[in-house]
Amino acid sequence: MLLHNTNSPVLIVVEIVMQEENPYQSPLEDCSPPPAVKSESSPLASEAARFVNLLLDGIAIHLIIYLLRVATVLANWYPSRDVGSVPLPLAAFPLSLVTLIVSPVPYIGVPIPLALIVTPLYYFLSESLWARTPAKFVTRTKVVTVDFDPPTLAHILLRSVFRLIPFEAISFMESNPVGWHDRLSDTRVVPVR
Repeated sequence: MLLHNTNSPVLIVVEIVMQEENPYQSPLEDCSPPPAVKSESSPLASEAARFVNLLLDGIAIHLIIYLLRVATVLANWYPSRDVGSVPLPLAAFPLSLVTLIVSPVPYIGVPIPLALIVTPLYYFLSESLWARTPAKFVTRTKVVTVDFDPPTLAHILLRSVFRLIPFEAISFMESNPVGWHDRLSDTRVVPVR
């Protein structure tokens, strides 16, 4: 600020120290949008979507196991030995269909060794190819890391193996729909946008 002294023609320069924050400055001075931040506040898949995933994937796993059992029996069944008889899996089809509908959890009503092979293989193959299982296509959800990046093969392998933990399916009964196989493998299931 320049001041003119009336007694002398000398100009006196007065330095005024400005405050660093101007209380009268417009709050919208910088109108650029904030940078995109990946955060845990992004929405996770709902409990209903996770439950539907469990049911539909369980049914798919049951069907795969059933088809493997039928193929095994048919491969070992020779019509010349049992003329006129029907292979057991075909005769028991109505009963196993009821079992399939009533108990879609992979370990109920199927041989345990076969379920221990088919279940992780089903999840590993589908999630490593598409980051989704067939059920996740139906519910429009996908697997991501905790940083919301695409999962690596290591993440998918861990998810698939951790699904074999006994009572893992009830780990979703907490307030948030994050199961043990999600927590232990540092992954989450989110809606597809």
